Amino acid sequence: MDWTVYHGWRIYTHVGKVKYNEIPDLKRKIKSWFDQKEWAYEDNHKTLIYHENSGSQIEVIFEEETTEQEKSMGLNRYGIVFKSDFFGLRNDYPHQQLCYEVLHKITWQKQAYHLRDDKLIRVPKRRILRRKG
Repeated sequence: MDWTVYHGWRIYTHVGKVKYNEIPDLKRKIKSWFDQKEWAYEDNHKTLIYHENSGSQIEVIFEEETTEQEKSMGLNRYGIVFKSDFFGLRNDYPHQQLCYEVLHKITWQKQAYHLRDDKLIRVPKRRILRRKG
């Protein structure tokens, strides 16, 4: 039995440090990806994305301090973090699947991780199988 505790996920994206004057353009790009159908985008004092079907919130962070673990994994080269914490006690599967939905929408280079027991665990890439016909 797996006794690890799932705390959410992080997607590290956009190679390079984000300059302050680039942030408005980057926010417009992100809004174009997420301001549709079951998604809602909010940009007040924080940039947030809501997935209405699951009730999950995703925070978009443009300048985050890199932890030692992140530095050791080479994640300090990314300038933006999509972060979604999970506070439930059961059935974390839909929240993990949301990570794949967000990954699919982001067109920049990216790496995704689940947060388990305060450690980043790389999210395996999904393969699309195609039938020969």
